[in-house]
Amino acid sequence: RMEAAEFLSDTKKPTYRRFVLSNGNKSGDGDSAVLGGFNRRNDYKSGAKGPRFIHRYIADVFSSLFLPKGYPDSVTEDYLEYQAWDTIQALCSYLRGVLATKAWFEGVGVGRKDASAAGATLQWILKDGCGMVGSLVFASTCGRKFDANVKAWRLFADLINNVGLFLDMLAPLAGRYFLFVVCCATVCKAMCGVAAGATKAALTGHFALRNNAADVQAKESSQETFVTLLGLVAGSLLASSTHDTMIFAWMWFIGLTIVHVFANYNGVRALLIPTSGLIVPKKTTPIE
Repeated sequence: RMEAAEFLSDTKKPTYRRFVLSNGNKSGDGDSAVLGGFNRRNDYKSGAKGPRFIHRYIADVFSSLFLPKGYPDSVTEDYLEYQAWDTIQALCSYLRGVLATKAWFEGVGVGRKDASAAGATLQWILKDGCGMVGSLVFASTCGRKFDANVKAWRLFADLINNVGLFLDMLAPLAGRYFLFVVCCATVCKAMCGVAAGATKAALTGHFALRNNAADVQAKESSQETFVTLLGLVAGSLLASSTHDTMIFAWMWFIGLTIVHVFANYNGVRALLIPTSGLIVPKKTTPIE
């Protein structure tokens, strides 16, 4: 049966109603479910609550979208600070990637009458092939080292990505060596992908305290999706503002790189992992 309990306070505070579905056991034992949040949403829509509730409602939505269930008890204390810095550096990387892609299109001759679509396609295939080979070689030679020093490899991943993006920006100025420079840039970014992916797996295990590594990883993906959406908007504005002037593109690129390095350094510094970076498996408590 359904039992309803109503709690009333003075007129200055809102009214709360709590509905409990039970199997008839008045003591509360057995199967039951609390319909939390239903009346809060109704009160919010009806305007029964003030700004404090609106802020709390927004915080609840934000938490459900981007933070693991049970936060902050379900993750380590360094989780939020690291993720904040990681979000900043990821946005900077995305925006610089827009500038680098624009530079690549200029290098293959987009907009010129003598440019060939077949030639641009062939160069794209060659640079992707170099990246795949580079990632295979790098993973086979350094795969066992990632767990030994997670912080150093996490920093390395973003630094080598900076090198790759810098080479992409230089490629249009390389003349006949354009393809060689682009291939080197792709290899650097492939190394970044391997190192970042490996350290992300290790960091997920570090953050998860209640056998909730999948939830931590899922919320990490949600954060990345949100950053990508922001990057799409900001990147389109950035690409249109630079037009065909390389000097403005380089000014934005250098400024974003400085912010990226600063955010990445502080993010790695926030990790509460020993200098050696070795993550020792810990006992976990299942999340309720």
